[in-house]
Amino acid sequence: MKKIKGNTYVLEGYTNIGIYITGGEVFIIDTGSDQRISKGILEELTEKKLKVSAIINTHSHADHIQGNHLIQESTGCPIYASKIEAAMISNPMIEGFYLYSAYPIRALRRTFFRPKPSNAKDIAEISSRLPIEIIDLQGHSLGHIGLLTPDGVLFCGDAYFSEDILKKYIYPYHAYVQKAIESLRYLENIAASYYVPSHGNVTSDPHKDINYNVNLIQEISTRVFGMLITPMTRDEITSFLVRSYDIKLNSGLYYLAFSFVSSVLQYLETEGKVSNSISADGKSIWFSTEK
Repeated sequence: MKKIKGNTYVLEGYTNIGIYITGGEVFIIDTGSDQRISKGILEELTEKKLKVSAIINTHSHADHIQGNHLIQESTGCPIYASKIEAAMISNPMIEGFYLYSAYPIRALRRTFFRPKPSNAKDIAEISSRLPIEIIDLQGHSLGHIGLLTPDGVLFCGDAYFSEDILKKYIYPYHAYVQKAIESLRYLENIAASYYVPSHGNVTSDPHKDINYNVNLIQEISTRVFGMLITPMTRDEITSFLVRSYDIKLNSGLYYLAFSFVSSVLQYLETEGKVSNSISADGKSIWFSTEK
């Protein structure tokens, strides 16, 4: 564990994990993408005679909750998240269900999309008793939250990604683009000493990364809008976007890209720029409403 400030630590990795220690008790913020990491956390905490008081998940995506089951089974600790995310943590199949819009195909039943279930509860039930402040950062997922420790360290989850990460993975997945942009702007006004994105480096100044996120979302939205001078289906838009940015996909990751395109289309529709209709040959067609 790496100390950030005071009693707040981070275990850096593919998905950063937060640790806040108070009075011999430990609050774990997300549990990472690999159960082996969680085993290491438990071993270190046991050596230091520290008790896991609770796990708090920023959201329900599999790379943030892979260690939930192991830690909860080993310690009996409660797990908390926002109400909608807690439901999905308790029932991980839901993620594959909403990505596919039916019982998920094999590619969406892999561990990457479907970790072991753990019993999670609505954080609103105990938020007033927590030593950590809950910050509403919807957008990346419907009930995404950030966690601000008393040391002024804000664990941002996937509300934003570092510029380096986005240059590697090309696009910033968000389920609700409009809320994601609002959360990014809100982050700029939170007076934290340090910011910890789940994918990126601890920083005292996230503004460059935040602006890069906003600009990239706007760039992709503008590109999608530009495509729709010619009416297209969501599959055609997704294919065009994937080719435009040279995004590398497998059959599972395709559905993440498709979901992101769906979110961009909803954002453009809200802005009054695009509309949807069913064609004579039974296709769902998106098109620009501006001449």
